[in-house]
Amino acid sequence: GVAFSPDGAFAAAGADNGNLRLYEVDYSSGGGLTEVARTDIDCIIKDLDWSPNGSILGAACEDNDLLKLVDASTLDLLSETSTDTGGDETESLAFSPNGTLVAVANARSGNGGAGGVTLIDVTDPVNTNAFKVLDPDGNSQSYYGVSFSPDGNMLAIAQDPEVYVLLTSDWSNARTINLYGSGNNMPPIQDVAWSPDGNMLALCEGWGGQQSGSRGVRLTMYNYVTGPSPWYHKTTTSCLSTEFSPDGRQVAAGVQWYSTDGGKTFVLDTNTGAVRATLGSSCNTCPEINDVEWSSNAQYILTGVTNNGNSNADGTVPYKMPADIDNDGVPNIDDAFPTIPS
Repeated sequence: GVAFSPDGAFAAAGADNGNLRLYEVDYSSGGGLTEVARTDIDCIIKDLDWSPNGSILGAACEDNDLLKLVDASTLDLLSETSTDTGGDETESLAFSPNGTLVAVANARSGNGGAGGVTLIDVTDPVNTNAFKVLDPDGNSQSYYGVSFSPDGNMLAIAQDPEVYVLLTSDWSNARTINLYGSGNNMPPIQDVAWSPDGNMLALCEGWGGQQSGSRGVRLTMYNYVTGPSPWYHKTTTSCLSTEFSPDGRQVAAGVQWYSTDGGKTFVLDTNTGAVRATLGSSCNTCPEINDVEWSSNAQYILTGVTNNGNSNADGTVPYKMPADIDNDGVPNIDDAFPTIPS
């Protein structure tokens, strides 16, 4: 997992070996990321999120189903909280906009165990309280992505193949979004993200067997105000992570390793779905992009890269947004994203 601090001054990256690294971000023309601190939090770090006030880093630990909170200044471990719902696959986490809650999504292990979304009160980051497990499907199925609306009034939860939107006032179901129907081999929604204005949801779709073979794998834009889906972008492989730019004009999506789109991150226009940039190499055995984050000033896109049989592939790859060459205010095919070595 990767994350930017709210002010964009720092970036964090977590690895499967437990290494949590902190980088200082240089926004000058020749800048990049400089590692300034590192610690071992002794778990497989599946996802990271920074608290809204910038003081805490949250890590979702896949191997032992824990939420670990770390002091963002010292990297000292503040607390460990169990998020075990009976499954074995911790997937993602998200802080609420006011910083008092963390939601952690858990998936089932194969066809066994129970999935759920654990809610943790982190008002006191040293003495946390896991007070509720959400299961909007009602069948303890796998849950993959979580995203609070910008005003904090709703929580979107990605499942298989639905996205549930719950009211945070009482955790009741405000809406169930299913663009795919019912039946076997429905595509899982691997990640979900709210636009900064709270009007749109990006749905990041994984491979669903026969259904995906006939219709492709998609990043779908859903208009929460009007309901219909204005567009989708089809890829050759599973979408794993999605995030809107700070101004909401673009959305980024990182995908898995398979076929021609493997290992790429796509930057698309929020309104039209037009591809503004394609980041990463073209290959059939590329590493997969398991996390995508924007800096608060939109000058960097940070991707978390997972090894796919290449011992040198794990790591963090930043992309620096160049000057707007064609003066249209958005990155597009005329404005290339050069890679800055990690």
